[in-house]
Amino acid sequence: MLARLLLPALIGFAHAANSSPATPPALVLQITVDQLRGDMLPRHRDGFGPDGFRRLLDRGIVFTRAHHAAANTLTASGHAVLVTGAATADHGIVANDWHDRALGRAVYCVEDERFPIVGGPGRGRSPRWLTSSTIGDEIIAASGGRARAFAVAAKDRAAIIPAGRSGRALWLSDATGAFVGSTFHFREGLPSWVEEWNQRRVFARYRDAVWRPFRTGSPSAEDAAAGNPHARFPAELRRVFPHPLAARSDAVLLASLAYTPFSDELVAEFSTELLEREQLGRRGGTDYLAVSLAATDYIGHAWGPESAEYADNLARLDATLARLFAAVDRAVGADRWLAVLSADHGVDDIPESRLAAGRPAGRFNPAALRAAASAALRAEFRVEADLIAAFVPPGFYLDEQRVRDAGLDPRAVAERLAAHLRTRPGVMAAYTVAQIQRGEGLDPGLAPLVRRAAHPERSGDVVIVQAPHWYLYPDAEGYAAMHGSPHDYDTHVTLILAGPGLQPAKVTTRVDPGRIAPTLATLLGVRKPSGCSAAVLPGVPLPAGPDRR
Repeated sequence: MLARLLLPALIGFAHAANSSPATPPALVLQITVDQLRGDMLPRHRDGFGPDGFRRLLDRGIVFTRAHHAAANTLTASGHAVLVTGAATADHGIVANDWHDRALGRAVYCVEDERFPIVGGPGRGRSPRWLTSSTIGDEIIAASGGRARAFAVAAKDRAAIIPAGRSGRALWLSDATGAFVGSTFHFREGLPSWVEEWNQRRVFARYRDAVWRPFRTGSPSAEDAAAGNPHARFPAELRRVFPHPLAARSDAVLLASLAYTPFSDELVAEFSTELLEREQLGRRGGTDYLAVSLAATDYIGHAWGPESAEYADNLARLDATLARLFAAVDRAVGADRWLAVLSADHGVDDIPESRLAAGRPAGRFNPAALRAAASAALRAEFRVEADLIAAFVPPGFYLDEQRVRDAGLDPRAVAERLAAHLRTRPGVMAAYTVAQIQRGEGLDPGLAPLVRRAAHPERSGDVVIVQAPHWYLYPDAEGYAAMHGSPHDYDTHVTLILAGPGLQPAKVTTRVDPGRIAPTLATLLGVRKPSGCSAAVLPGVPLPAGPDRR
């Protein structure tokens, strides 16, 4: 079997006889489905058509045990891993948000006031905090600047991080429904075709849309009547199908649209327009397009991964992908592009649903957890000052000035804080940054994931790991279901490669999706991203070369 996998194949993405792994693809299409847990496609496969997910499942290399190798299973850090192959210490994106000690406040992973938004309102954005190059950056560098790299998403962070420093990021404004960028990537303003798109207000077509079950008789339709008593969804939508988008204003429409499959339709349609207008894959060499689809994440947060809505969304996403793939075939050629499908993280069940079924689960209140920890430190060290500067889950950050003013040893304070946190319900582990750096006293099962999620400057002085099925996020009550842990339901994601020279296969070895970036680099003959420490994926036929680790 292994020998067969490693033989250069003559069967391509469209089973074309003239494809060869020695010929670089004209386009790499890297699709990230936000929150697509690794067990979901096999579970729902029978509801898919032949040209979407099943096109990849049937013709690609499917990695059945793809697990993120870091504990910070969040959107920003997950996307960073997928496009850099780096540990957090090397890509820099420790979470969606973290506390910056120098600034004395929380920072957002792509905030940068130096680079204003173009195409709409909003705060400045850039990949300032990303400290590794991306696979798109390396494709452009290897071409001497001739290659093109774009990233499109509903979320700004899901476009800006994959675009890196050399590509161009475009994302859907939740204020106006326009696709926008920042002056970091678009110094001269948006391309005219993007402005034309925005003037058409394409999103407005969904104002009176109704999200109904996609296929009559599907599990989604049968289960819809049961409802979901623990769902937490936008007020404009209903608890059960059908979900009408009868919005009073653009702002309300856009807020609700994110929680429906229609938002992915919009991102995919815009990506198709970009493919045509920018002539990707048609100018010689290899171009790169990253598309991040976020509806699965929003829907999973609101109704949970076991809901009728989550299942129906996958059926609709399957149809959306089929249209996108057909557009790429027309633009580039069915045997001339490489598809990568993965996810930034998985998702847990709704904790209240588990509790109702008599299974263990819980939900943290971050403010209460911090207050209790602060009180414990004041009592322990007999001080009146609050020694904690911030708690941005999973990290507690000490107030260094107050600790010094009290004449205390920061290491001793961190150790006592960790000891207190270990006594709290739902806390599986609590480690000081010194422990993590030394690798001492870590649970053997957690140690590799916790260490790969740590950053010497951006992680907290103490990091906690929640017990299985405990919800931990800064917004304690805003969502029904959550991710962000090192547990299997959050680390397990879909991973498929399909394209010229790749024979259909299943690889059951446990692999890190961070191995996508070095694998693409090797297939394309370009340098790995600067922070990359991941190995190439097993089972992928690679061109001969000196270093294939």
